[in-house]
Amino acid sequence: MDASHHQRGSYRPASSPIEAWERAGERLRILLVVSSPIDEPERLNAELEIQEIYRQLLWSRVPAALIRLHPPTWRSLQTTLHARPFDIVHVISHARDSELQLEKEDGSTDWVSAQDLAALFRQTQVRLVVLNNCSSEYLGDELVLNGVPAVIATTRQLANDTATLLASALYASLARGSSAKEALEFIQRTLQREPGQCSRQGEVVTLLGPGAEEPLRPGLVNPGEPEYFPCEPPHNLPLARARNFRDRVSELQRLAELLSNGPTPFIGLLGLAGSGKSTLALELAHRASWRFTRGIAYISLRRTRPFDLVSLLTHLDWGLEETSARRQRALALYEMARGPLLLVLDDLEEASSEEAQDICDLLSAWDTSLGGRALLLMRHHRPEFDQLLQTNWLTVGQLPAQAACELVEEQLGGREAARARLGRHLPELPRLCYYHPKLLTLATSALQRGIPWQELATQLRQLAGKPLRQMEQLLHLTITRVIAESPLAGQLLDCWPVFAETTAEAAWRFVQAGRLPLTTDRLWQQQNEALEALQYATILERGETPSGPQCRMHPLISDYLRLHRWNELSQERRTEYQRRHLQYYIEVCKSNREVERLLYEWDDIALAIEQAQHLGLWEELLTLAEELVGVEGLPLLKRHQSKQALQILQVALEASARLQQPAREAVFLLHRGICYYRLAEYQQAYQDVASSLQLARRQGNEELISAAELELGRVCYRLMRYEEAEQHFATVHAQATSRGDQRRQADALHELGRLAYRRRQLESALRFLNEALQLWERLGDQAGLARTLHEQGRVHHELALQSQTPGKLDEAEALYLRSLMLRQQLSDHLGQEATLHQLGLLAFHRGDLQQAGSYYAQSMRLARELNDRFWIAHNQFRSARLLWREGQQQEALAQAQEALALCQVLGISLQREIEDWLQTPA
Repeated sequence: MDASHHQRGSYRPASSPIEAWERAGERLRILLVVSSPIDEPERLNAELEIQEIYRQLLWSRVPAALIRLHPPTWRSLQTTLHARPFDIVHVISHARDSELQLEKEDGSTDWVSAQDLAALFRQTQVRLVVLNNCSSEYLGDELVLNGVPAVIATTRQLANDTATLLASALYASLARGSSAKEALEFIQRTLQREPGQCSRQGEVVTLLGPGAEEPLRPGLVNPGEPEYFPCEPPHNLPLARARNFRDRVSELQRLAELLSNGPTPFIGLLGLAGSGKSTLALELAHRASWRFTRGIAYISLRRTRPFDLVSLLTHLDWGLEETSARRQRALALYEMARGPLLLVLDDLEEASSEEAQDICDLLSAWDTSLGGRALLLMRHHRPEFDQLLQTNWLTVGQLPAQAACELVEEQLGGREAARARLGRHLPELPRLCYYHPKLLTLATSALQRGIPWQELATQLRQLAGKPLRQMEQLLHLTITRVIAESPLAGQLLDCWPVFAETTAEAAWRFVQAGRLPLTTDRLWQQQNEALEALQYATILERGETPSGPQCRMHPLISDYLRLHRWNELSQERRTEYQRRHLQYYIEVCKSNREVERLLYEWDDIALAIEQAQHLGLWEELLTLAEELVGVEGLPLLKRHQSKQALQILQVALEASARLQQPAREAVFLLHRGICYYRLAEYQQAYQDVASSLQLARRQGNEELISAAELELGRVCYRLMRYEEAEQHFATVHAQATSRGDQRRQADALHELGRLAYRRRQLESALRFLNEALQLWERLGDQAGLARTLHEQGRVHHELALQSQTPGKLDEAEALYLRSLMLRQQLSDHLGQEATLHQLGLLAFHRGDLQQAGSYYAQSMRLARELNDRFWIAHNQFRSARLLWREGQQQEALAQAQEALALCQVLGISLQREIEDWLQTPA
């Protein structure tokens, strides 16, 4: 599916077809069985067929769920069909005589007989099977004999374009509520009318089965948009994938075997630059992604230096950024051990000795019992990994001769086109290129750019035995030709080294031109032509991401551009390109505030910041910092972005100091203190906020003084310096009262109430909270009201327990319920999980165990969705106590132990309570 499906919100994540089925709701459920074995020479254009199906359903507003079977194996299909009922099963694969081509788990061909295929469909509720493959009539007969109501099959060979047209016509008809019989008639009329199809009357479809005249889903009347479920786990794999892997069949099969039965869970891939290590690993990761329901994490040591565990895992939304640095490693290992996870660590030749040791230590400490695996890619053997990998090394070498010839033919437009261009020299080109994939690609690209064979062959022979030098020479020849056709392409290549190996296309356009041209500008069109020329020359890869078009270059090409074109530029020109790189992010922030989108490009932002620091662009850095972290409430200052926020805040503080801007420095110190507070680094938070307060007082900035004073009180509260916290809160309250700032008054009163509750001064707590509540009501602040109602509920809850008067719990329950209602209206999921937990605790104290279990379950569901481990641990422990009370003692102890393990990782005070309870459960 193309990127438009991501942007429309129709591309839905799901790690398995069963999960996708459950998320589909009341939709027409279509199971897509797409088989594309690695050893099949004749490739199918399955993606185009899926896009056509989706397009027809979208145009007709059919609420359908397209669910892709992954992996497309006989066993997976059997399990899926018998686990959930599907309306349609649509098969895209090859067929022959009485067999259908599926895949084995290693990705190779598995020919399934008609009888074995039919056995899969017995006692399922499938209403229609579409066999969109060659000569599938016999297969369809077997399915009908085994109870499938209707089957659309083919009687002859199908060309790719005919198969796509068949699928398009079928779903256009079914979308109107037609029966399968009516759909068949529509398909036949379409094939007859379509240009080029009339001459192929033998390629027809047929309909089988007793249910052919019945509408597929007569009850599905409400319109809606279709959704596509690719059934892959969360991953951050690069976009580019090879179109086929005929040349790497044995390597892929060997890797699949090592994933299942290797002597260790870690595999090393060795090979020259450009030999295909990364492509091979990415293809394996995609094909085997069904094994890794916990996710797949990719990192290149060329782009992310030094090696950083949080950067590796951040896309999995485990919230590591919210955790203090001293706990991140333990928490990451805890999460990594919870299920099958694949790590792909690329370009390890770039790692320092310290980084290599850090990676070895991490992998050694990882509990891979539930299926964790790692691929380690490097250009040359590194002995640091020998103990970890043992014999699990695989060398990615030259292509087989036949595969190399096929690659040349494919790159030159097919077998006939290749023979017309090279004639008897066709077998010679792979040999001169040492059967090296990247060198072959560059050589064929040079031929496509018009470089004569004799000139190319001479260059290759002159550098015999030196493939890396050959690649440099071919790049020089190809780039020279491209620039001759499009001079703007040369400017784009000149400025590429300011980026990492991947960047947003808009950023590249901006750096080249000094501005981002409108799509209607002549410059935009010229840039398009230059980018297309670079793409045609295989210098550039372009793709779509959720944040927009993205460009990527192979590391070899990036290295060449840095070594040659970049070093040939004047210092002034290099400085200008680096300045523009930073300016691009400033402009994006100022023009449309798409800061959230920029988070997808953080590697490039970090590189731009590093370059600007080296150049001393302090004013520009300060401007970017103000756009990203200068105001409370910006995306980087919200949850899950603490790592990036701290990185830019550090730069902002350096810039403020160099430019002697104490007012700005005070703001950035406060915001860094808030980040440290959220990471539970309370000592560092205290230092930053205290420094901010000191600077704010010198500047006489009353608003900043109050904000810093309030935050300092919160930090002292966490440090259990209660008297100091009380002084800060009281000062904020007095200052806000004198200014008539009711919002700040309410904040201070709320914090004073929480502090009094912690010190068990319950009457004082109620007085402060009641005053805060009145101010929130006067201001109409629903969020503040919900927070204070929750705290009031806790106080009344404690008073009821102390008085041993169960009836007094009613008032606490009423306050909790009011808070919960407001938080639901505000979609405050973090607040909801806390209040639901307290309602569960209250029901437990009443002895209403069923109600308590219900509240804990609701709170746990939210905590799981948010990956909020604090409340996960609390709900696990409270549920354990509930199970013990219900007599399920073994399950209770197991849950309590699991909660204790999580508390030990998090370092939260609940740990002591659990340890005490485990000694004398009650």
